Amino acid sequence: MKDVSKEFKPSSWAINNRTAVYILTIIITLAGLMAYNSLPKEKFPEIKFPQIIVQTVYPGTSPENMENLVTKQIEKQVKNLTGVKKVTSNSFQDYSVVIVEFNPDVQVDKAKQDVKDGVDKAKQDLPKNLPYQPEVKDIDLSEFPILSVNISGNYDLNRLKKYADRIKDNIEALKEIKRCDMVGGPEREIQINVDLYKMEGSGITFSDIQNTISAENLSASAGEISMNNQKRVLSIRNEYKNADQMGNTIIRNQHGNAIYLKDIAEVTDSFAEQKSYARLDGKNVITLNVIKAKGKNLIDASDNVSGVVAKMKKKRTARRPENCNNRRPVTEYKRYLTRPYKYNNHWLHTGYNNTYVLHGSNQCIICGAVCAIVLRYSIPGNARNRLHAQHDRPFLFSAGAGHCSG
Repeated sequence: MKDVSKEFKPSSWAINNRTAVYILTIIITLAGLMAYNSLPKEKFPEIKFPQIIVQTVYPGTSPENMENLVTKQIEKQVKNLTGVKKVTSNSFQDYSVVIVEFNPDVQVDKAKQDVKDGVDKAKQDLPKNLPYQPEVKDIDLSEFPILSVNISGNYDLNRLKKYADRIKDNIEALKEIKRCDMVGGPEREIQINVDLYKMEGSGITFSDIQNTISAENLSASAGEISMNNQKRVLSIRNEYKNADQMGNTIIRNQHGNAIYLKDIAEVTDSFAEQKSYARLDGKNVITLNVIKAKGKNLIDASDNVSGVVAKMKKKRTARRPENCNNRRPVTEYKRYLTRPYKYNNHWLHTGYNNTYVLHGSNQCIICGAVCAIVLRYSIPGNARNRLHAQHDRPFLFSAGAGHCSG
């Protein structure tokens, strides 16, 4: 019986043109690395939910009145919009929420605008004393924070807020960041605590105090003036700098007898009622929730935020006296997603040494590619040819993506 010689031409071509195979392998490897680096890294995929939410706040209203006065009026205007699948609503004490669900083929932006138009039509039937206008918004996954920065230390909230404001300004300056939301930070408020007896004895009303403060605390343009053939803009800048300036405001001047605000009220530089709280090990904490801009790389954004805070900590450490080790605020990061697939809910603690571990897969792909190439060239020529001929296909390699620590 005759031996039949079989030949797989692609394998023969690869064996006879080894240089071309090597170059093609390198090109494919580099193209794969470039494609990997250019892939968008997102915590959530960009999904459009065809749902629009209408929220209304009406303090002091029972759920039954909330439904009759607010919820039904909004439902009446939005249920017949084009593309509406169903409308669901809930009425609570002081609060109403209406969810308008559209068909999947409807553009979310257009649906949101249609709902806004419907709510505008319903405003004429809503209570006239509604303190807040109904809020219309869609479900946007990009509004979820990618990480949180916690600022804590042996300071009061006022001092911590100064550090938080600096960190917030530097983080928001990054092009990958849309904004930072502060949680637990006090808001400055100038309080005017009026003595009713003194106010009534002076013949002054609350409206007099409000109008005077509004007129004095003013920054506006006063027009233009011609000087030396040039027009210059005149501006009035008369804003209060502190509580003492506000207390020295003259409320009324009768017959040369000036009545100052401090004569009938106590003016204090304080804080507004705190509406959000944050704690870490029982201590005061101010949290910055960092929200990424749309289309930006999640890993780059996370690394840049870490770099900004590490740089600020380094500068602060350089200026800190040696005997103040216990007085410096400590910053802590919580990464919701730092590297794809593996590092969800990973805490990074940065102390004075500013050391932390980052895990990546770029290095692993490169290591796998290098090892495969070394293995390829370490096989003797004859054995390599026999290996090609035995398997009837060109010699290929794969780069595994393991886990590396850096």
